[in-house]
Amino acid sequence: MRWSLPSWALFAALAACAPTPPPAGTSTAGPPAPAICRIGPDDAAPAQQVAERGIGGTGISNEEGDRGIGGTGIVGVITGFASICVGGLEVEYAPTLAADLDGQPGSVADLRAGQVVVVEASGRADALRAERLALRFEASGPVERRDGTTGLQVAGQRVIFAPGMRGGRDWQPGDWVAVSGLRQADGTIMASRLDRRAPGRILVRGIAQREGAGLLRLGQLRFRRSLLLDVQPGLPVVLTGHLDGGAFVLDRVETDLVLADPARRFGPAVDRIVIEAYIGVAAGRLQMGHGTGFAAGLARPLPGGTPGLPRRGVMDLRRQSDGSFSGTELRAPGQAAGYRGEGLGGLSPR
Repeated sequence: MRWSLPSWALFAALAACAPTPPPAGTSTAGPPAPAICRIGPDDAAPAQQVAERGIGGTGISNEEGDRGIGGTGIVGVITGFASICVGGLEVEYAPTLAADLDGQPGSVADLRAGQVVVVEASGRADALRAERLALRFEASGPVERRDGTTGLQVAGQRVIFAPGMRGGRDWQPGDWVAVSGLRQADGTIMASRLDRRAPGRILVRGIAQREGAGLLRLGQLRFRRSLLLDVQPGLPVVLTGHLDGGAFVLDRVETDLVLADPARRFGPAVDRIVIEAYIGVAAGRLQMGHGTGFAAGLARPLPGGTPGLPRRGVMDLRRQSDGSFSGTELRAPGQAAGYRGEGLGGLSPR
Protein backbone atom coordinates (compact mmCIF):
# COMPACT_ATOMS: atom_id res chain seq x y z
CA MET A 1 0.00 0.00 0.00
CA ARG A 2 1.55 3.33 -1.09
CA TRP A 3 1.14 6.71 0.64
CA SER A 4 1.35 9.87 -1.45
CA LEU A 5 1.57 12.48 1.31
CA PRO A 6 4.79 13.11 3.31
CA SER A 7 4.24 12.02 6.89
CA TRP A 8 5.36 15.34 8.40
CA ALA A 9 2.52 17.04 6.50
CA LEU A 10 0.01 14.46 7.71
CA PHE A 11 0.98 15.00 11.32
CA ALA A 12 1.02 18.77 11.04
CA ALA A 13 -2.54 18.50 9.78
CA LEU A 14 -3.66 16.12 12.50
CA ALA A 15 -1.97 18.04 15.31
CA ALA A 16 -3.67 21.26 14.24
CA CYS A 17 -7.14 19.77 13.93
CA ALA A 18 -7.02 17.38 16.90
CA PRO A 19 -10.10 17.92 19.08
CA THR A 20 -9.95 19.22 22.63
CA PRO A 21 -11.00 16.50 25.11
CA PRO A 22 -14.54 17.08 26.45
CA PRO A 23 -15.03 18.20 30.06
CA ALA A 24 -15.14 15.51 32.73
CA GLY A 25 -18.52 13.88 33.01
CA THR A 26 -19.57 14.33 29.39
CA SER A 27 -20.64 11.26 27.48
CA THR A 28 -19.72 12.05 23.89
CA ALA A 29 -16.95 9.82 22.53
CA GLY A 30 -14.44 11.99 20.67
CA PRO A 31 -15.33 15.49 19.43
CA PRO A 32 -18.97 16.66 19.29
CA ALA A 33 -20.82 14.90 16.48
CA PRO A 34 -22.35 17.01 13.69
CA ALA A 35 -25.86 18.24 14.44
CA ILE A 36 -27.31 15.72 12.02
CA CYS A 37 -25.79 12.84 14.03
CA ARG A 38 -28.24 12.14 16.84
CA ILE A 39 -28.11 9.66 19.72
CA GLY A 40 -31.23 8.28 21.36
CA PRO A 41 -31.87 6.54 24.69
CA ASP A 42 -29.37 3.85 25.64
CA ASP A 43 -27.00 5.35 23.02
CA ALA A 44 -29.03 3.78 20.19
CA ALA A 45 -30.62 5.46 17.17
CA PRO A 46 -33.54 7.71 18.20
CA ALA A 47 -36.72 5.60 18.23
CA GLN A 48 -38.67 8.10 16.15
CA GLN A 49 -36.15 7.82 13.34
CA VAL A 50 -36.52 4.05 13.24
CA ALA A 51 -40.30 3.90 13.63
CA GLU A 52 -41.34 6.64 11.24
CA ARG A 53 -38.75 6.87 8.52
CA GLY A 54 -36.25 4.06 8.86
CA ILE A 55 -32.79 4.90 10.17
CA GLY A 56 -32.11 8.49 9.19
CA GLY A 57 -35.26 8.70 7.10
CA THR A 58 -33.69 6.86 4.17
CA GLY A 59 -36.72 4.69 3.45
CA ILE A 60 -34.47 1.91 2.13
CA SER A 61 -36.25 -1.43 1.67
CA ASN A 62 -34.78 -4.91 1.47
CA GLU A 63 -35.08 -4.77 -2.32
CA GLU A 64 -33.25 -1.45 -2.51
CA GLY A 65 -30.48 -2.65 -0.23
CA ASP A 66 -29.42 -5.57 -2.45
CA ARG A 67 -27.20 -3.66 -4.87
CA GLY A 68 -23.89 -5.43 -4.49
CA ILE A 69 -20.79 -4.77 -2.46
CA GLY A 70 -18.37 -2.09 -3.54
CA GLY A 71 -17.30 1.48 -3.28
CA THR A 72 -16.10 2.33 0.22
CA GLY A 73 -14.74 0.38 3.20
CA ILE A 74 -14.99 2.13 6.57
CA VAL A 75 -13.57 1.34 10.02
CA GLY A 76 -14.29 3.69 12.92
CA VAL A 77 -16.16 4.68 16.06
CA ILE A 78 -19.90 5.41 15.86
CA THR A 79 -20.48 9.06 16.79
CA GLY A 80 -24.23 9.16 16.13
CA PHE A 81 -27.11 8.12 13.94
CA ALA A 82 -28.40 10.07 11.03
CA SER A 83 -28.24 7.18 9.24
CA ILE A 84 -24.98 6.09 10.95
CA CYS A 85 -22.14 8.56 11.52
CA VAL A 86 -18.66 7.07 11.52
CA GLY A 87 -15.25 8.43 10.52
CA GLY A 88 -16.77 11.78 9.52
CA LEU A 89 -19.06 10.03 7.01
CA GLU A 90 -22.83 9.52 7.00
CA VAL A 91 -23.86 6.08 5.78
CA GLU A 92 -27.48 5.12 5.11
CA TYR A 93 -28.74 1.64 5.91
CA ALA A 94 -32.00 -0.26 5.93
CA PRO A 95 -33.59 -0.89 9.34
CA THR A 96 -33.67 -4.58 8.40
CA LEU A 97 -29.94 -4.79 7.57
CA ALA A 98 -28.26 -7.68 9.38
CA ALA A 99 -25.20 -6.95 11.50
CA ASP A 100 -22.36 -9.23 12.52
CA LEU A 101 -21.86 -8.61 16.25
CA ASP A 102 -18.27 -9.84 16.18
CA GLY A 103 -19.26 -13.38 15.32
CA GLN A 104 -22.84 -13.33 16.59
CA PRO A 105 -25.91 -12.56 14.43
CA GLY A 106 -27.67 -9.27 15.08
CA SER A 107 -29.22 -6.23 13.43
CA VAL A 108 -28.55 -2.51 13.14
CA ALA A 109 -30.90 -2.02 16.11
CA ASP A 110 -28.10 -3.47 18.27
CA LEU A 111 -25.67 -0.65 17.38
CA ARG A 112 -24.70 1.87 20.05
CA ALA A 113 -22.70 5.07 20.04
CA GLY A 114 -19.06 4.46 20.91
CA GLN A 115 -18.90 1.04 19.28
CA VAL A 116 -16.41 0.38 16.48
CA VAL A 117 -17.88 -0.81 13.18
CA VAL A 118 -16.52 -2.17 9.91
CA VAL A 119 -18.77 -1.12 7.03
CA GLU A 120 -18.82 -2.07 3.35
CA ALA A 121 -20.78 0.62 1.50
CA SER A 122 -21.84 1.32 -2.05
CA GLY A 123 -22.92 4.52 -3.75
CA ARG A 124 -21.41 7.96 -4.29
CA ALA A 125 -19.26 9.57 -1.62
CA ASP A 126 -22.15 11.88 -0.69
CA ALA A 127 -24.76 9.10 -0.71
CA LEU A 128 -23.17 6.04 0.88
CA ARG A 129 -25.33 3.00 1.59
CA ALA A 130 -24.23 0.18 3.92
CA GLU A 131 -24.34 -3.26 2.32
CA ARG A 132 -22.54 -5.15 5.10
CA LEU A 133 -21.85 -4.10 8.66
CA ALA A 134 -19.98 -5.72 11.54
CA LEU A 135 -19.11 -4.72 15.09
CA ARG A 136 -15.46 -4.94 16.07
CA PHE A 137 -14.48 -5.52 19.70
CA GLU A 138 -10.81 -5.17 20.60
CA ALA A 139 -11.25 -7.45 23.60
CA SER A 140 -14.10 -9.36 25.16
CA GLY A 141 -13.71 -11.28 28.38
CA PRO A 142 -13.36 -11.03 32.16
CA VAL A 143 -12.25 -7.95 34.10
CA GLU A 144 -9.12 -9.01 35.96
CA ARG A 145 -8.10 -5.79 37.65
CA ARG A 146 -9.16 -2.18 38.10
CA ASP A 147 -6.60 0.57 37.56
CA GLY A 148 -8.15 3.14 39.87
CA THR A 149 -10.65 5.31 38.04
CA THR A 150 -8.76 5.39 34.74
CA GLY A 151 -9.04 1.88 33.36
CA LEU A 152 -9.09 -1.89 33.67
CA GLN A 153 -7.32 -5.05 32.64
CA VAL A 154 -9.63 -7.20 30.52
CA ALA A 155 -8.54 -10.62 29.25
CA GLY A 156 -4.91 -9.62 29.77
CA GLN A 157 -5.31 -6.31 27.88
CA ARG A 158 -4.70 -2.88 29.36
CA VAL A 159 -7.81 -0.76 28.82
CA ILE A 160 -7.85 3.01 29.36
CA PHE A 161 -11.09 4.99 29.59
CA ALA A 162 -10.88 7.44 26.67
CA PRO A 163 -12.35 10.94 27.22
CA GLY A 164 -16.11 10.73 26.76
CA MET A 165 -16.19 6.91 26.89
CA ARG A 166 -19.73 5.53 26.74
CA GLY A 167 -21.29 2.53 28.42
CA GLY A 168 -20.48 1.53 31.99
CA ARG A 169 -17.26 2.16 33.87
CA ASP A 170 -17.98 0.85 37.37
CA TRP A 171 -16.72 -2.64 36.55
CA GLN A 172 -15.25 -4.98 39.12
CA PRO A 173 -12.95 -8.04 38.82
CA GLY A 174 -15.04 -10.99 37.71
CA ASP A 175 -17.39 -8.96 35.51
CA TRP A 176 -17.37 -9.84 31.81
CA VAL A 177 -17.29 -6.96 29.34
CA ALA A 178 -16.96 -6.26 25.61
CA VAL A 179 -14.43 -3.50 24.87
CA SER A 180 -14.96 -1.17 21.90
CA GLY A 181 -12.03 1.09 21.11
CA LEU A 182 -8.79 1.69 19.24
CA ARG A 183 -5.34 0.34 20.10
CA GLN A 184 -2.37 2.60 20.54
CA ALA A 185 1.09 1.65 19.27
CA ASP A 186 2.04 0.12 22.66
CA GLY A 187 -1.01 -2.16 22.56
CA THR A 188 -3.08 -0.20 25.09
CA ILE A 189 -6.78 -0.07 24.17
CA MET A 190 -8.31 3.41 24.38
CA ALA A 191 -11.89 2.36 25.11
CA SER A 192 -14.71 4.31 23.46
CA ARG A 193 -17.36 2.04 24.99
CA LEU A 194 -17.66 -0.83 27.50
CA ASP A 195 -20.68 -3.14 27.58
CA ARG A 196 -21.59 -6.00 29.90
CA ARG A 197 -21.61 -9.47 28.34
CA ALA A 198 -22.29 -13.00 29.53
CA PRO A 199 -19.36 -15.20 30.57
CA GLY A 200 -18.14 -17.59 27.87
CA ARG A 201 -15.54 -17.40 25.14
CA ILE A 202 -12.75 -14.84 25.20
CA LEU A 203 -11.89 -12.73 22.15
CA VAL A 204 -8.75 -10.62 21.81
CA ARG A 205 -7.27 -8.70 18.87
CA GLY A 206 -3.66 -7.61 18.70
CA ILE A 207 -0.10 -8.73 18.02
CA ALA A 208 1.31 -11.71 19.88
CA GLN A 209 4.91 -11.72 21.14
CA ARG A 210 7.15 -14.67 22.03
CA GLU A 211 7.27 -15.37 25.75
CA GLY A 212 9.48 -18.43 25.84
CA ALA A 213 9.78 -21.92 24.41
CA GLY A 214 6.38 -22.62 22.89
CA LEU A 215 4.77 -19.73 24.80
CA LEU A 216 3.22 -16.56 23.41
CA ARG A 217 1.78 -13.43 24.98
CA LEU A 218 -0.75 -10.86 23.79
CA GLY A 219 -0.73 -8.08 26.34
CA GLN A 220 -0.69 -10.01 29.62
CA LEU A 221 -2.67 -12.90 28.13
CA ARG A 222 -0.33 -15.89 27.94
CA PHE A 223 -0.99 -19.05 25.97
CA ARG A 224 0.81 -21.99 24.40
CA ARG A 225 1.24 -22.33 20.66
CA SER A 226 -0.36 -25.51 19.32
CA LEU A 227 0.34 -27.57 16.24
CA LEU A 228 -3.14 -26.96 14.85
CA LEU A 229 -3.46 -23.26 15.72
CA ASP A 230 -0.25 -21.58 14.64
CA VAL A 231 0.09 -17.95 15.76
CA GLN A 232 2.76 -15.94 13.95
CA PRO A 233 4.39 -13.43 16.34
CA GLY A 234 4.40 -9.87 15.02
CA LEU A 235 1.29 -10.20 12.84
CA PRO A 236 -2.16 -8.77 13.72
CA VAL A 237 -4.42 -11.64 14.76
CA VAL A 238 -7.82 -12.39 16.27
CA LEU A 239 -7.66 -14.98 19.06
CA THR A 240 -10.62 -16.75 20.62
CA GLY A 241 -10.63 -19.32 23.36
CA HIS A 242 -11.86 -20.15 26.84
CA LEU A 243 -10.60 -20.34 30.40
CA ASP A 244 -9.73 -23.73 31.85
CA GLY A 245 -8.63 -23.64 35.47
CA GLY A 246 -7.59 -20.02 35.07
CA ALA A 247 -5.49 -20.73 31.95
CA PHE A 248 -6.39 -19.41 28.49
CA VAL A 249 -6.99 -22.27 26.03
CA LEU A 250 -6.77 -21.10 22.42
CA ASP A 251 -9.30 -22.63 20.02
CA ARG A 252 -9.28 -20.31 16.98
CA VAL A 253 -6.81 -18.00 15.22
CA GLU A 254 -7.46 -15.62 12.33
CA THR A 255 -5.41 -12.89 10.69
CA ASP A 256 -6.85 -9.47 11.54
CA LEU A 257 -7.10 -8.19 7.97
CA VAL A 258 -8.44 -4.79 9.04
CA LEU A 259 -4.95 -4.04 10.36
CA ALA A 260 -2.82 -6.50 8.41
CA ASP A 261 -4.21 -5.83 4.92
CA PRO A 262 -7.31 -3.59 4.69
CA ALA A 263 -7.28 -3.70 0.87
CA ARG A 264 -7.64 -7.48 1.03
CA ARG A 265 -10.25 -7.24 3.80
CA PHE A 266 -12.56 -5.09 1.67
CA GLY A 267 -11.78 -6.67 -1.70
CA PRO A 268 -11.09 -5.48 -5.26
CA ALA A 269 -14.46 -3.74 -5.75
CA VAL A 270 -13.63 -1.12 -3.11
CA ASP A 271 -11.81 1.97 -4.37
CA ARG A 272 -11.85 3.98 -1.12
CA ILE A 273 -10.94 2.95 2.42
CA VAL A 274 -11.51 5.16 5.49
CA ILE A 275 -9.84 4.00 8.72
CA GLU A 276 -9.92 5.62 12.16
CA ALA A 277 -6.87 4.69 14.24
CA TYR A 278 -3.99 5.95 16.34
CA ILE A 279 -1.50 6.94 13.65
CA GLY A 280 2.20 7.38 14.30
CA VAL A 281 5.57 7.18 12.57
CA ALA A 282 8.32 4.67 13.35
CA ALA A 283 11.46 3.98 11.33
CA GLY A 284 10.16 6.03 8.43
CA ARG A 285 6.86 4.16 8.23
CA LEU A 286 3.32 5.20 9.07
CA GLN A 287 1.98 2.99 11.87
CA MET A 288 -1.79 2.54 12.12
CA GLY A 289 -2.80 1.22 15.50
CA HIS A 290 -0.76 -1.57 17.06
CA GLY A 291 2.11 -2.46 14.75
CA THR A 292 0.70 -2.11 11.22
CA GLY A 293 3.17 -0.23 9.03
CA PHE A 294 3.06 1.35 5.59
CA ALA A 295 5.88 3.05 3.68
CA ALA A 296 6.08 6.84 4.11
CA GLY A 297 8.91 9.23 3.30
CA LEU A 298 10.01 11.58 6.08
CA ALA A 299 10.79 14.93 4.48
CA ARG A 300 11.48 16.62 7.82
CA PRO A 301 11.01 15.93 11.56
CA LEU A 302 7.48 15.85 12.90
CA PRO A 303 6.19 19.10 14.46
CA GLY A 304 5.66 19.22 18.19
CA GLY A 305 9.06 17.92 19.25
CA THR A 306 8.11 14.25 19.63
CA PRO A 307 8.89 12.26 16.46
CA GLY A 308 6.41 9.49 15.80
CA LEU A 309 3.95 10.57 18.51
CA PRO A 310 0.74 8.62 17.74
CA ARG A 311 -2.39 10.71 17.36
CA ARG A 312 -5.97 9.61 16.84
CA GLY A 313 -7.15 10.43 13.34
CA VAL A 314 -9.04 9.27 10.27
CA MET A 315 -7.04 8.30 7.18
CA ASP A 316 -8.73 8.46 3.77
CA LEU A 317 -7.17 6.14 1.15
CA ARG A 318 -7.97 5.99 -2.58
CA ARG A 319 -7.14 3.24 -5.07
CA GLN A 320 -4.62 4.31 -7.69
CA SER A 321 -4.37 3.27 -11.34
CA ASP A 322 -1.87 0.52 -10.48
CA GLY A 323 -4.29 -1.00 -7.95
CA SER A 324 -2.44 0.22 -4.84
CA PHE A 325 -3.96 2.56 -2.22
CA SER A 326 -2.58 6.02 -1.48
CA GLY A 327 -3.37 8.32 1.46
CA THR A 328 -5.22 11.44 0.31
CA GLU A 329 -6.50 13.02 3.52
CA LEU A 330 -5.90 12.89 7.26
CA ARG A 331 -8.50 14.48 9.51
CA ALA A 332 -9.61 14.60 13.13
CA PRO A 333 -12.19 12.03 14.33
CA GLY A 334 -15.73 13.19 13.60
CA GLN A 335 -14.56 15.86 11.16
CA ALA A 336 -16.39 15.74 7.83
CA ALA A 337 -14.45 14.40 4.86
CA GLY A 338 -13.13 17.09 2.55
CA TYR A 339 -13.20 19.82 5.19
CA ARG A 340 -10.97 22.65 4.00
CA GLY A 341 -10.05 24.46 7.16
CA GLU A 342 -6.92 26.12 8.45
CA GLY A 343 -6.17 23.08 10.58
CA LEU A 344 -5.80 20.72 7.62
CA GLY A 345 -2.99 22.69 6.04
CA GLY A 346 -4.66 22.63 2.63
CA LEU A 347 -4.89 18.83 2.41
CA SER A 348 -8.06 17.56 0.77
CA PRO A 349 -9.29 14.49 -1.09
CA ARG A 350 -8.31 14.19 -4.72
